[in-house]
Amino acid sequence: MTATTRKTNQGTIVEVRGALTIGDGTLAVGDAMDRFIASCDDRILIDLSEVSALDSAGVRVLVQSALRARDAGVPLGLVTGGGRVRRVLDTLNLQACIPTYENLAAGLECLATEPVPCATC
Repeated sequence: MTATTRKTNQGTIVEVRGALTIGDGTLAVGDAMDRFIASCDDRILIDLSEVSALDSAGVRVLVQSALRARDAGVPLGLVTGGGRVRRVLDTLNLQACIPTYENLAAGLECLATEPVPCATC
């Protein structure tokens, strides 16, 4: 599993690839996201479209990142694509507390205009 960041005019994109599951560096990603959010003054979009598997440990990292971003006043959203990751997040109804988007273009467009989510998980 890898995670890289890149800046755009609309915000920062965190691209995650591989399995976001227990034992696959998920805790390291969570720690990195914590540090990144603490130093970020930009909008964050986590692109999960290349994630091959997502379990409860991965969901935990996403929820914690969203809550920390909200507390820091940093808008955060998820790009899920249409595969397994989207089904997991839909099953857990996480879109109720974390903005989710089908593709990167939609996420960047919406995140630029949406306020920081006020829902809690």
